[in-house]
Formats: sequence, C-alpha cells, structure tokens
Amino acid sequence: MNALKQFGYMMVAVTPALYDNAFAAAGMNFEKNGGMVKSGLKGTEKWFVDSLQSMISFLTNFLYLVAVAFVLYGGFLMLTAGGEEDKVKKGKTILMQAALGLLVVFLASTFVTFIIGSLFGSVEAQ
Repeated sequence: MNALKQFGYMMVAVTPALYDNAFAAAGMNFEKNGGMVKSGLKGTEKWFVDSLQSMISFLTNFLYLVAVAFVLYGGFLMLTAGGEEDKVKKGKTILMQAALGLLVVFLASTFVTFIIGSLFGSVEAQ
C-alpha cells in the first residue's frame, strides 16, 4: 500500500474526532448517548457569524494539519533517499509545495477573516 493511501486512511480515521471538536467550538455539545442536544443551549444574536467562524477555523486547522503532514512526508523521502537523486528531488518538490500550501492557507484565512470582520463587525480571534 503506498504512502498516499495510508495518509488518506489516516485522515478518514481522524475526521470524526475533528468534527466533535468543531461542533463543541460552535457550542453544539452533543451527549454521547443518543445524540441529544443539551438543554442549556441558547442562541445568540450572531449565531450565523459564530457558526461561520467555527467552520472556517475548523477547515483552516485541518488544512494546516494536512500541509504539515506533507512537510513530514517530504522530509521523510529526503532522509530515506539513500543517495537516489530522484527521491531527493521528489522530497524537495513536496516540501516546496507544502510550504506554498501553508502560505496560501494562511493568506486565505486572513483574507476571509478580514472580509467577515468588515461585513459583520469585529471578529474575535479563536
């Protein structure tokens, strides 16, 4: 099984835990037995903005995790190349693309946070 398939299976296995954290950050705490919403849940005037911020925060953190995993994979390829120039070149390419991905995710999340803050008022950092 190649490394990309293993990485995909790992991401599928980790996703439910990430969703639980995203729902908890959005204020939607589900009980483990029966999936019932706790009774103390109250809405706010900015529920849409808060939910949008939580989703953006979740997606941004997930993309950071994926980019860091690719950095580790690229570094692993370079370390285990054993003198093979093709593996070193592939590792360097993956590292550069992951670094570019980290930059794009950072700039996109900053831009989206700025736009949401401009449209809906001040945005609290999470």
